[in-house]
Formats: sequence, structure tokens, C-alpha cells
Amino acid sequence: MGRRGNGTDDDVARWMIEGGTSGDPAAGPTRARIDETVPDDAHARFEAAGDLLWEACRREPDVEAIDRILAQRPEPEIVVPAAMAHGLGPMLWRALGAAGARAALGERAGDLETADKVRRLEAAILLPRAVALAIGPLTGAGFEPLILKGPLLAQRYPEPWLRSMEDLDVYLPRSQHLPALRALEAAGWHVVRAGGFDRYDTVLRHPEVPTLALELHYGLEAWYKRTTAIDAAGLWRRRVPVDCMGSPAFGLPPAEELVALAQHAGKPFHSFSRLIWVADLVMVVADCAERGVEVDWEAVVDLARRGRCTGVVTTAMRMARRIGLCVPEELLGPVTPTWRADALARLEDPTWPLACSDEEIFHLRFALADSRLRRMGLLVGSRYIRSEVPFRRWATDVPVETISRCRRWYRSRSGGGRSPRASTGVPTAR
Repeated sequence: MGRRGNGTDDDVARWMIEGGTSGDPAAGPTRARIDETVPDDAHARFEAAGDLLWEACRREPDVEAIDRILAQRPEPEIVVPAAMAHGLGPMLWRALGAAGARAALGERAGDLETADKVRRLEAAILLPRAVALAIGPLTGAGFEPLILKGPLLAQRYPEPWLRSMEDLDVYLPRSQHLPALRALEAAGWHVVRAGGFDRYDTVLRHPEVPTLALELHYGLEAWYKRTTAIDAAGLWRRRVPVDCMGSPAFGLPPAEELVALAQHAGKPFHSFSRLIWVADLVMVVADCAERGVEVDWEAVVDLARRGRCTGVVTTAMRMARRIGLCVPEELLGPVTPTWRADALARLEDPTWPLACSDEEIFHLRFALADSRLRRMGLLVGSRYIRSEVPFRRWATDVPVETISRCRRWYRSRSGGGRSPRASTGVPTAR
């Protein structure tokens, strides 16, 4: 695919892009590849594309840093699709606007402008209505729903439209799940995907807000995908009253919220593959500071230790420090053993936002798990959800899939995996 020698901008774009470049995250992963035959200028432009995505995550844009990055001429055909897939479309549009540099995106600027306008309308009209429709019936029936991420998190951003989302996540204990479903169905919600013994939520939709699903959780992740011991019921017991876009609801104290956000970003099939999850941490801490609320960092460390997620929390804080989070050094202790530290160090690479395809993040799910038992559980599994296929098909797949995962992990541990610079891909929005 590569060519030798110097080329035009169009040549560089063809070398660096492989596959679709649609700004629609649902169109699937956008792939980009660089090898040793690509001119040094293209390497610099590729790294600049990654740097620009990191900079877009800051609470307040750093205009000087953006100007320095744009001087390296990052390729719009890489930057824009990646920003959309990472949930950073409005954030990047804001950052470039602060620097007066939106023209640097050329024709692709229209994609970000459209996304920004849509998000503004959603935040002003759709989100408050969706929250009222989801939370009102639950609190009216005597429940105390805990809102996870979503609109409650959007309120921590400088403007709520900067935080993109595809669904509303609400948690209630398993014992309250069925009566809560009945309350929601009576209010016009209908189930589009039922829960099950190997799931952790029920998904519903409402005709008044068809573009936003409601995920009613009774857990944080399926038992066969867990990398931590974070207890959803324990988080719910620490809930505090909040106002969510005009609706009374419940959220988490700052320490619990930070650990829960890190846990979500580090889930086995997430593995910090969207930068918006890292930006969330910065926004929560900055919002607390602006409101005069102190983050109890000792509580963060204690929760991480008890939740068997020190690797996840440490990694999340290291990534967030890159975009302005001030975090105590003692929270950033070393991750052991060495193979875990080496694997997780990749997440701080400037080009990580362009390197987090499913293939690239495969081994990270094991490096992020503190417990050997959790890593073993991730190896022994099936590609099928047990409740969706006949038992014989599922049981037959378990040993085959387990062997396949063991081989893939061995290759990644042995240096057989590809480096971020050698093969990169933008994740599908999840």
C-alpha cells in the first residue's frame, strides 16, 4: 500500500487512509496504516492528528498548543472521522473555534459543524424530555434511580451539548428491576431487549425520544466480562440527591463517580478506546473545583483497592493527566508486573486515539485486570451470549473461543502484536 519518495497531500492521504472515512461513527471503524515507506512528513502529520484529539478533550482549549499542532498539518480525513468516533465532534469544533482555526479542516469542517448543531438541539430539547420521561415514572413510583454518566455527566461539562451520548443509563438493584420496568412501561416505554441471567440491563425506547435508548441496569457488566470487583449495589447505597436537567434523581459522590467512570472506560470491550471517557474525568474534577467541592483522593484510592481496579483507575488518571487533570502522585503508583505496565503505557501514546481498533485493544483487557482470576475468566468464554443461542452451540464454542483467545494473548505478550505506529484504527462508537 505504501509508496516511496515524497508525495502530494493527496498521496499522503491515500497512504494513511484505508477503508471508509465517513463522519458517521455507525459506519464502522476507520482504518489507517503507516509503514516505513511513508515520508517523515506523513509521520509528523499522523502524530499531529492524534495530538489534536487529545487537545480537544481539555476543559478549556489551549490555543497555543492547538496552533503548534496545526502547524504540522494534521490530515482532516483522519482527524474528523476519529473525532466523531471518539465522541469528540463538538469538543473539537469548540477547540478549533477558540483557536480561530476551523478552516484547517477544509471541506470536512461541515461534518463537525453539523454534529455541533445537532447536539445543541438535543441538549436543549431532547435530553431534558428524555430524562423526565425516564426518571419521573421511577421516582413517582417511589424508586431512587441512580443515573450513570449520560445527561448527569453532561451537566459537568462547560456546556451540556459537548458531551455526546447514545443512551441513558439508570441503575436500580435487581430486586427492584421488574417493578421498575412495569412503571416505565405504564409511562409509554417499551422493551427492545430484555435482560437475562447473562446480561446486566434491559433496554427500552419511548416514541417521544426515539433516538435515545434507556438502559435500566441491575449490574455494571455481565459476570463473564468482569475485570473488577466494583459492586453496583454498593455504589447505589452511596447515592446522593441531584438535579438532572430539571428532574430530581440520584448521582454519586465525586470519589465514587470517578472510580465508576474509570471502571466503565476500562471494561474489557472498551479498554479506553474512546477519549470522551477520559475527558469525563477531567470535567468531573474541574466541576467539583468550580463548585467548591473537594475530591477525596484517599477515598478514590481506597475504592480502587477494594474494587480490585487499581490498574484501571491508575491508567485512567494517567491518561487524564495528559489533558489537564491535577492528580496526587501517590494515586499514580506503578502497575505491576512489567508486562502490564508496558501494555498500559501505550494508552498514553500521542497516537493512541488512532490506534485503538478491536485488534489493538485485545490484550489490554487482560492488562487492565488486577486479578489473575479475572484474566482467566476473560480467556474462558464464548463469542455468543448464552441466552441468545441454543446451549449446544454455545457450549461447543467455549473451548474453541478459549483456545483462540489464549493464542492471541500469547502472541501479544510475545511481541507479536502490532505497534500503534504500525497499524491503527478508529473504534466504532459504543
